Amino acid sequence: MSTQSLGMSNKDLELLIQVYEQLVKLKQRWIPINNKEEAIDVDDAEQMWTDVPEALEWMVPQMGIALGLIEPPKLQIMRAVYFGSTNKTVDVIKIIRQHIKDNKIELQITNNVMDGDPEFGVVKILQIDYIYNDQIYCVDIKENEWLKIGV
Repeated sequence: MSTQSLGMSNKDLELLIQVYEQLVKLKQRWIPINNKEEAIDVDDAEQMWTDVPEALEWMVPQMGIALGLIEPPKLQIMRAVYFGSTNKTVDVIKIIRQHIKDNKIELQITNNVMDGDPEFGVVKILQIDYIYNDQIYCVDIKENEWLKIGV
């Protein structure tokens, strides 16, 4: 994919890369130390370390869009949760985003695809909020039905 297909010049891309590199340096310095002076346990520290690259992965393109350096995608998944009849929900936004191809998605919603069954014996629901062609949508898809956007 060229910088032209992203709607950005080489200079804009260089600026975005510089911003990204600064964020990576910040991430590398953000390594919590677990000692008596700090109230961070090992699990929290590991989770914080995991969250930083994920945040960067999302933040850098968003910054490029906000700065007008790149065009926003036609399809943006804002929220996706999978649940049964109880309050136990599973965040499946990464799974849904992985299935986007050319700003389209066609996916049967099953426990296998959603990476598990949050409540055995109950029909689950995928609740998804997304933007497609600058329109906001909030839909519920029942287990074993199809999520189809842009097809």
